[in-house]
Amino acid sequence: MHYVPRSFSVALAVVFLSLGFLQTQPTDPSFRVKSIDEVQSETIAVADLNNDRKPDIIAIAKSKPGAVTFASGGSGTSHHLSGVLFGRATGTNLVHVPYRSAPQAVLAVMSNQVTTGFFNIPLVIGQIRDGRLRALGVTSLERSPLLPSVPTLDEQGIKGYEVDAWGGFVAPAGTAPEIVDRLNAELIKIFASAETKQTLEPQGFDLSPPLTPAAFAKLISDDLTYWIPVVKASRAKAD
Repeated sequence: MHYVPRSFSVALAVVFLSLGFLQTQPTDPSFRVKSIDEVQSETIAVADLNNDRKPDIIAIAKSKPGAVTFASGGSGTSHHLSGVLFGRATGTNLVHVPYRSAPQAVLAVMSNQVTTGFFNIPLVIGQIRDGRLRALGVTSLERSPLLPSVPTLDEQGIKGYEVDAWGGFVAPAGTAPEIVDRLNAELIKIFASAETKQTLEPQGFDLSPPLTPAAFAKLISDDLTYWIPVVKASRAKAD
């Protein structure tokens, strides 16, 4: 018997990353949801205060352990875990400074309270474009069309480093396949429309190529495999 839901939830990457904080991991990431489609992704930019001196963060972190700090919008966020992954990839230990919200973390970088931060591009694209922040790199494997002059971290020698925060739609487990397929088709139409693109793209959102429900389920599963070790390394705890 299939379940016909009355409403549907929007699932962000952090929702599934939060499974990494559980003491007992589920063996099936679809244990509570039915994947419909990924609809948008956000590349993360590494940013610092835009002054005359461009720091070599890796060199400083290696020569002066504890000297490089990075801000985030809270423990366990994509900003935080991006910094943890950066440290694992470069053999450094950046000092995490969590704030209550992402905007507070951005202000901390702008006021030079911390060295740098890892932020979703929509959050800082205005400050980067007007020169209040400087983008040191982006975390996708390809350059962002929103910041085409900013090299990827992979280009800068941190090979294989990749972080993309994404958002998608899921329904309760047990939802009839025909309903999932219909929703998938309608979402593809909505997010391919000129109106949707004109609304979201100027805000810094990259609209993802269409995925089938099965492909989206695989993305969730692959991300869990990729991120759970990083979550464990962060030592962050679920509140």
